[in-house]
Amino acid sequence: MTPLNGIMSSKCDISVYSSCLNTWCYLLHKLETSINEPSLIKMVFEPILKAIFQNGPDSKSIWLWGLGLDLFSECISQKCRDFLCQSTNQFRDRISETVPSLSAKCSWNLHPIRWLPWDISQLDFHLSMIFVLLCQASRPTVTCDHRSLVYDAALKLFTYVLKGVKIDLESTSTNYDGIMLCLKSLLTFIKKVCEELCTDGTEKYDLYCISIQFIEVVTKELDSLILGSPLYKFSLDLKFIDGTQSGDPNEHLNFSVSRVSYMDKVSPMVYLIALYFHMLDRLAMNSSQSDCKPQGTSEYFKFIFSSSDSPENLFTFVSFLYKDVRPIHLNIWIPLAEGLNGSARDPNCKYLREAMSDSAVYSSICHLLIYPIVVHSETARLTLSNAGVSSENYNVSPESKPSLDLVIGTWKLLYQSLGASGFGCSTTTNFSGDLCTLLSRCLDDSIGMAENSTELHLKCNDTDLGILHLSGNFMICILDHIQTSELVSETEITKTDRESKILCGIKNSLKFAAGYMNLLTKKELIDPLPGFVGTSRVSSALANFVSRLHWKQDILLFLEIISCPLLQWLSNMVNQDEITNEQLQHLWTEILSCLKRSQPPMNFGSALLRLHETLFEKTLDHPYPSISEPTITFWNSTFGQQVILDFSPSLLCVLDRLSRNGKLKLQKGSLPPLQKCHSSKEVSGTLPGYRVTATHNRTSKRIELLPNTQKDASPLNVKKRRLELTEHQKEVRRVQQGRERHSGGHGPGVRTYTNADFSQGLDESQESQEIRDSEAILQMLKKTI
Repeated sequence: MTPLNGIMSSKCDISVYSSCLNTWCYLLHKLETSINEPSLIKMVFEPILKAIFQNGPDSKSIWLWGLGLDLFSECISQKCRDFLCQSTNQFRDRISETVPSLSAKCSWNLHPIRWLPWDISQLDFHLSMIFVLLCQASRPTVTCDHRSLVYDAALKLFTYVLKGVKIDLESTSTNYDGIMLCLKSLLTFIKKVCEELCTDGTEKYDLYCISIQFIEVVTKELDSLILGSPLYKFSLDLKFIDGTQSGDPNEHLNFSVSRVSYMDKVSPMVYLIALYFHMLDRLAMNSSQSDCKPQGTSEYFKFIFSSSDSPENLFTFVSFLYKDVRPIHLNIWIPLAEGLNGSARDPNCKYLREAMSDSAVYSSICHLLIYPIVVHSETARLTLSNAGVSSENYNVSPESKPSLDLVIGTWKLLYQSLGASGFGCSTTTNFSGDLCTLLSRCLDDSIGMAENSTELHLKCNDTDLGILHLSGNFMICILDHIQTSELVSETEITKTDRESKILCGIKNSLKFAAGYMNLLTKKELIDPLPGFVGTSRVSSALANFVSRLHWKQDILLFLEIISCPLLQWLSNMVNQDEITNEQLQHLWTEILSCLKRSQPPMNFGSALLRLHETLFEKTLDHPYPSISEPTITFWNSTFGQQVILDFSPSLLCVLDRLSRNGKLKLQKGSLPPLQKCHSSKEVSGTLPGYRVTATHNRTSKRIELLPNTQKDASPLNVKKRRLELTEHQKEVRRVQQGRERHSGGHGPGVRTYTNADFSQGLDESQESQEIRDSEAILQMLKKTI
C-alpha cells in the first residue's frame, strides 16, 4: 500500500489519481470478507482514505472526496443497512451536480467490496475519520458550497455510526463495560468537536451549527433510557465550565436553582446538554443577528423534555442560564421556552405533566419564567455600580439581542400553556402566586436601584425601561389568567382550598402589581417602547380584575394592597392625559361597585372607614367630578345609612363641608349622652320587645315594654305553658295589685321588683326558672300600662 499511498499524497494529474484508485478498489474487492478485519482496515483502508481527505475539498479534489465518502459510507452503513434506503453513490451523485462527470476510466463500481457489519471495536476509527472531514472542511480556504457539502456528509456518516452503536447498546450480549466504552467514545468525540474545532473566529457560524446538529442527532438516535440512566456517569470535564468555576458572579441573586459544577458525575444526557448550551452560547456571541438560533432548536428542546422521564434535563438548562446571567442568553431562553411550551401543550407528553408536581421541576420552571427580568435587573445593577470589567459581557449590540416583544410573546405562550395544563395546582403551591413572589423580588431590587439613581428620566433604550416593559406585560398576563381560571372556579372548591390557593395567588399577584405601580411613580418616562404598560393599561387591567371579585376577604385584600399606589395616581391625575384619567375613573368606579356587591355584605362602619380614611378623604373631595360624584353617591348609599359614632379627624373637614352643602348624607340616629349611659347598663339576654335595665338599687331591675312592640305583642305569640308561682311570689303580686287599685288605675307603667322577689324556688328545678316566661311578663306589663 506504500506506493499507492505515495501517489495519493503527491500532486498528480487526475488520470493518475483515477488509475491509482481503480487499483485500490480492485485490491479491496479481492480481499473479499477479509477486508473487515480490524488489522486489514488499518493497513489497507485507512491510509488511502486519509490520503484522499488530506487535500481540499476544492474544485480539483472534490471528485476524490466523493469517491472516498461513498466508500466510507458503504463501510459504515453495512451494519444498519435494514434502516437505510439511500443510494450507495449518494455523495458522488450530489457532487456530480456541481463538478464535471468523472472519466469512464474510473471503474470502481465494477468491483464491489464485501463489507460486513462492523464490530464495536471499530467505533474509534469511524469517529476519527469523521473528525478529519470536519477539520478539513472548517479551514478558511474552503468555499461555502464545499464546506456545506462535507458537513452534510459528515453528519450523515455520524448518523450511520450512531445507528450501529444503538444496535450494540440494545443487544443483550453487550455488557456494562461495553456500554460505558461506547458512550465514552461518543462523548469524547463530541467534546473534541466542540472544544477543539469551535475556537474563536469570524467564519465559525457553520461549524457551530453543525456541532449543534451532531449533539442533537446523538440524543435523537440513542435511547433516552441509556443516555439518562443513573448507571452511566461521566465526569463533566468541559473547559468552559472550569473557566467559570472560580466565584459565582450571580451569587447575590439567591435563587434556589441547583447548579452543575466542573467534574461533577453526570449522565450522558446532562453532558450533552452542557455541550449544547455551550455551543448555543458561542453561536449567539459570534453572531450579529438577533435570530441566531439554528433551525429546529425549539423542536429539539421539545424532544428533550418529551422523551425523557427525568427532570434532570430541565434542571441542567436552567442551571446554566443562571450560572452566567447575560442578555445574550435570552437567545437561548427563547427556544428553550418555546420547546417547553410545545411539551406542555402536547397531550401525548404525559411525563411533563406528571413531573410538574415535583417541587424541583416546579421551582425550575418558575425561575425559567422570571429569567428575562433577572437579565435586565443584572444589567441595570452592573451599570449602576460601574463595574466596567464585569459588565463587558452585558454590553451587547441591539442587533444581537432579541426584541422585547419576542420575549414577551414567548413568555405569555408558555405561561398560558402551563396554566392550562394545571401546572402548580396543589395544596402547597400556587403557580401565579409563587411566580409573582419571585417577580416582586426582582421588582423590589429595581425600585431600590431607581431610588439610588440620580437619573429622573427613563429613555427608550434604558435598561430600567426594559424591566418596566417586561414586568408590566407579565403582570397583565397574570391578572388575566387569574380572571379566566382561578376566579371563575372559586365557587366550585372548598373554603380551605380557596384560602390556601386562590387567596395566595390574588395576594401575591396584587403585591406584584403594587410594586409595578410604585416603580412607575419613581421615574418619568420619555419615548417609551410601543406596547409599554403605563398607568392607563394598568388601571384597565386592575379594573377588569376587580370586576370579577365578589368575596369580601378578596375585596378587602385588594384595597389593602392597592390603595397606597392608587392614592398616588389619583392625586396626580392633573398631570395625566385624558385617556389615562378615564381608565382611573373606571378603576375607581369598579372598586366602589365591588364593595357594594361583597359577599358576605360589607360592614360600612367605623372600622372600614378608619382603614381607608385617606383614600375616601381624597376621592370625596376630588377635583375631578368623575371621581368625587360616584364616591359621594357611594357614601350616601353605604356609610350614610349607618350610625357612625367615630369619624376620623382627617375626614371631619371634608364631611362637614359636603354635608352642609347637602351633597353628603350623615345618619343622625346617634343616642344622647344620658341614654348612652343608661344603655350601657342594659342587661343582656332579654326577650325581644322588652328592655331590662339595672336601677340604682343593685338588687332590683327595671322592665320596660318597648313602644314599637306593644301592638305586635300577643299572647298567641308566646308559650302557652304557665308555671306555678311560689307562695311568696303570689303574695308580692297581690301587694302590687293592691297598690294599683289604691292608685285608682293610674299607677306608674313601670314596676320595680327586687331580685329576691322572684328568686325563691329557682334552685328547686329547671322548670322554676321559666317564671320569666314572656306571656307572664306580658300580662303583668299590660296591667301596669
